Amino acid sequence: MLIKELSEVEASLIKMKKVSRVLSHVLKVAILLFSILFLFSIFVIVANEQVDPIRAVISTTPLILYALAAIILLVIMHGVFEDIAKDRTPFTNTQVRRFKWAAIILILGAVVEMVFSIGVLPVAQTENVIVNYYDSSAGSNTPSINLASVLGAALLYVLSFVFRYGALLQEFTDDTL
Repeated sequence: MLIKELSEVEASLIKMKKVSRVLSHVLKVAILLFSILFLFSIFVIVANEQVDPIRAVISTTPLILYALAAIILLVIMHGVFEDIAKDRTPFTNTQVRRFKWAAIILILGAVVEMVFSIGVLPVAQTENVIVNYYDSSAGSNTPSINLASVLGAALLYVLSFVFRYGALLQEFTDDTL
């Protein structure tokens, strides 16, 4: 009975490593493609601006901030899956830091979005690779809060505590053995 359960766990771990290896490679490609698309979008936007260069920089600032946040989150996710694919334990302080950084980036993204929503700068929205511009100063001055980012950040922050607890248990187990 115990041998059968151990073999099932081992088979499950092997599947998880294979899936993580594939996701790690997919995320590498996604980081590369997203970075190229981001640079191309900035080039097109700046080339099409009919105003001075300062206005072009101001109009692309939100897009730059969102793209950098997305790239950093993709890199963090790649690190998580790469560690699993390389048979490293997920319960390490490195994983804890990754989850905390992801939470911080999501909160900062929500704050940036809220600031831009009250008409501080023209906002660049990206939806399915389509870049839409609108001047938020022409609308109302009511801030919008991205609740999905806030809740995602809270979830990742709580998850970092769970992984921290797992890391402490892992250290205790390693010291005991």
